[in-house]
Amino acid sequence: MKALITPLGVLYLAVGFVNGCVALFLLLDALFPALIGVVAVNGASKGEEGALQAMVLMFGTSAAVGLFALVFAALGLAYLVDGIGLIARKPWARWLGIGLAVPLMFACMPVGMVFGLLGLLTLLLPDGAEAFAPADGQ
Repeated sequence: MKALITPLGVLYLAVGFVNGCVALFLLLDALFPALIGVVAVNGASKGEEGALQAMVLMFGTSAAVGLFALVFAALGLAYLVDGIGLIARKPWARWLGIGLAVPLMFACMPVGMVFGLLGLLTLLLPDGAEAFAPADGQ
């Protein structure tokens, strides 16, 4: 299982990169309802019918999509940090990797389940745990 730690770290780096790209896409996607909301504010100030409801709907949509973007960005950063830590065999990276294997299992059901279980088995089995033990001279 020690041989699978570096590929697992590379996999976590890839997952972090993809999550970052999704977060960027969602942020760009949240921009357009916000712009429509700005136009609706102009209409609401002129007393146009339905402009206030459109403004609330657009800003609410933008806020909800922005919240999803924030979640994806936070997860992406966690996967990137953990991928670097796994490759460097840092002891904290093992525990973070175990925690991040669970959302990976449910992210993309057939493939994510395989990768998440691989991560859990690699990091939980005694052979994988030995790879993160400090050297005798430290």
